[in-house]
Amino acid sequence: MSPTEIYTFAQKNRSKDYLIKINSALAEVGVSLIDSIHHPNHFLPDGSRRQVMADPKYHDIPNTIANYCRNLTSRDPFKRGRNIPEILTVHMSGGVVMMATAQNNLTGSAIYGVGVLTSIGHQTCIEIYRRSPKKQMEVFADMALEAGIAGIVCSPLELKMIRSKPRFDRLKTLVPGIRPTYLPVKNDDQKRYATPAQAVRWGADDLVIGRPITEAPDPILALQRIREEIESVCH
Repeated sequence: MSPTEIYTFAQKNRSKDYLIKINSALAEVGVSLIDSIHHPNHFLPDGSRRQVMADPKYHDIPNTIANYCRNLTSRDPFKRGRNIPEILTVHMSGGVVMMATAQNNLTGSAIYGVGVLTSIGHQTCIEIYRRSPKKQMEVFADMALEAGIAGIVCSPLELKMIRSKPRFDRLKTLVPGIRPTYLPVKNDDQKRYATPAQAVRWGADDLVIGRPITEAPDPILALQRIREEIESVCH
């Protein structure tokens, strides 16, 4: 979605159950995009502000990560935190110190570590990490615990493994690779995916859903159908 389409979607989608995830648009517009989504024009009916998940997947040396995080706060002359996203993602392959640096330099934002990308299949994962996706995500989750970040971003196929190990109970799971059967995606590059209902059953705390919604003829209707599928599992 373009920034204008994001603003329109934020205004039409009035539920507190959803955050607005920004990635390529953040790179295009900069941190002012976060401020724009947080603007009172997008406040929810109860007066709360629309929450933002910034998904730049930062991956750099700790010093540079600290600069990235300070940049999110230095643009706010009134210190109101309007540029600070509620969730910020970093790549866990950057290491424990890098993840901890992000968390320590961005008070007020939950840091989530991105593990094995959902576009990476089993064989490619072995070629890159010398481990299967499940084994590598276990390594990453232990690193996330050591770093003290809020949670991890993992595919639905690793959820059962994560939820089977009590030491990971503290970590929230943010799950991309969500593909409703009734919302096809053109030229889909996802290799490790599941339906919304499957992900919820397997223990997802939150779902990341992009193209099934943004490519739908009516994104708001698509969101409603996904919500109905999730509620059928939860109740």
